[in-house]
Amino acid sequence: MKIQRNNKEIIILRHIGGRFGNQLWLFSNVYAFCLERGYKCLNPSFYAYNKYFNLNDENGFTKFFEYLSNPKINRSHAASFIIYTLYKYCSGLMPFFRRGTVIKSNSNENINNLSEKIMSSRYQKVYLDCNELNNPEGVKKYRDQVVDKFKPKKEIVKKVDDFLNKHRGYYLVAVHIRQGDYKRFVNGRFYFDQSEVSSILGFFIEKRYHGKKKVKFILFSDSVINLDNFSGLNVELGFGPDFMIEDMLTMSKCNLIIAARSSFSTYAAYYGGKTLYVFDHHKKLVPFNIYENTIFT
Repeated sequence: MKIQRNNKEIIILRHIGGRFGNQLWLFSNVYAFCLERGYKCLNPSFYAYNKYFNLNDENGFTKFFEYLSNPKINRSHAASFIIYTLYKYCSGLMPFFRRGTVIKSNSNENINNLSEKIMSSRYQKVYLDCNELNNPEGVKKYRDQVVDKFKPKKEIVKKVDDFLNKHRGYYLVAVHIRQGDYKRFVNGRFYFDQSEVSSILGFFIEKRYHGKKKVKFILFSDSVINLDNFSGLNVELGFGPDFMIEDMLTMSKCNLIIAARSSFSTYAAYYGGKTLYVFDHHKKLVPFNIYENTIFT
């Protein structure tokens, strides 16, 4: 029996091991692709972050790995690696027990290039073994549906709104400072230390901002921020490295985002429909088009 196109299930079986921003972009790119074609989209590999959303597509398999990703068990990068290694092994058995076609993607590939392979599969279930998949046209077209899909749980939204309500009299600028691995990534090309970021924010106040409201910078990072580096600026700390969903949602609700180039900052800009400027070693700040490349480390 020939399967109708809208009966297909696209299952994101694996990803490249990226963090929250990478996985959100991957899920959103594939979800938008499925919306365009009437496919069902499932993502068991998103187990570490399901707890933040009401996705309503969990099963016993994903709940087991969601349990393992609990901070009481998953206390380090080494633990995360072990859990994901176990997940990769177990998920590799899934296409055998729930028959389907496995399609592997190339690095930074547009998912639409896989459309013919997906449509020609004789199975209802199509498993994506992903490297990176882009779909800039899709996420732009279906942004409203994607935002609705990844709406955080009510208690998270309330927590963020309560925080922002304390600062509503200001022009709020979210500042994301990526540290840690960025010192080594592509030889530190996109790394800016906190003193450099402080200088860039001073430049923004002096040269770029022409509004009437007083600016307040809300600082976010994957590491500790030393406020002594930002003396003379009106700053406030975000929720902190252990509160990634709160930080991302807060960033998306600010008036403007200034950030290191990363999937975390680009997704916050996408989700909130906000303008994004990224740090630049020569020009201080440059505008960034999030639809040019929806996956970035």
